[in-house]
Amino acid sequence: MKIALIFVIISIFIYLSYCIYRQAGAIKYRKSQINLAKKKYNNAIQETLVSKKELLNNILEIFGQNDVDRVNENKIYIGMNDKLLLASWGRPSEIKDSVIRGKLIEKYYYRPYINRLGNTKYKFEITLEEYIITGWKDLI
Repeated sequence: MKIALIFVIISIFIYLSYCIYRQAGAIKYRKSQINLAKKKYNNAIQETLVSKKELLNNILEIFGQNDVDRVNENKIYIGMNDKLLLASWGRPSEIKDSVIRGKLIEKYYYRPYINRLGNTKYKFEITLEEYIITGWKDLI
């Protein structure tokens, strides 16, 4: 009876030691994955900053300091071309285009959301005529 009890206690001890060992390994693995993700995130941030600096330098050479400041502050203005708009606000979620009186009219839609009916709607619309901003409006 005592031998069986000792055997059970030793078995439980071995099993608990094994579980602790596995948990320690899993924790170590998770920590290494978190550190790897942090490194990738930091590298992506650095690459983004370098790319943005290069983009702003290119804008400076082509368009001037005024446009660099506007793009850097994510501002838009009447007369801004589509390239600067893309640099400032990024790609729109949707573009609708049409030709009216021989001119290309584009509407860029930003900040999508899903309404209560499940339809995609947009919070902001920018109108471009022949690739130049002619106006915008809040859709909410």
